[in-house]
Amino acid sequence: MKKLKFNLRDRMSENWRKTILNPQSSIFEAIKKLNDFGYCIILVSNDNEELIGTVTDGDIRRALIKHTPLDTPIKNIMNTNPHTATSSTKYEDLLEIFSQNNILQIPLIDENKRLVGLKTLNKIIETKKFENPIFIMAGGFGKRLNPLTF
Repeated sequence: MKKLKFNLRDRMSENWRKTILNPQSSIFEAIKKLNDFGYCIILVSNDNEELIGTVTDGDIRRALIKHTPLDTPIKNIMNTNPHTATSSTKYEDLLEIFSQNNILQIPLIDENKRLVGLKTLNKIIETKKFENPIFIMAGGFGKRLNPLTF
C-alpha cells in the first residue's frame, strides 16, 4: 500500500467555518450553504461554537422525500450524534473512521466539544503530483527506431 503524506494542520483553512449554522436555521439556508461551499455537510453549533449536530445532503434529501417544508429548522433533521475526531487524531485513525462508517467528512473538536476544523476524505488522501513527462511507444516492431527500441 502506498504511504500518503499527511499533515492534519495542512490545508486547515478557515473555509470550513462557512458551513456552520445554528439549530434554528432553516433547511433552505442549509441547502444554500451546501451549494455555495461544496463540503456536503453543515456543522450545527450553539453560541459557544460547540458541535451539537451535523446535516448532510443525505439528511436533506430524506427530509424532502418526507415533504418537510423548507422553512423547518435544521434541528429537526440534524444528526445529533455525528462521528468526530480531534486535531491530534492520527492519519491512520482518521482513515479508519472514514472507512468503517462510510462517511466523507469528520468535524474536528477540542476537549470541550468546540469546533476546531473539518476534515474531508478527499483532502487527506490527496497524493503529491509530479510533473514527469513520459513517452509511450506502442505498435509495430520498432525497426525504424533501432537501437532506441531495444
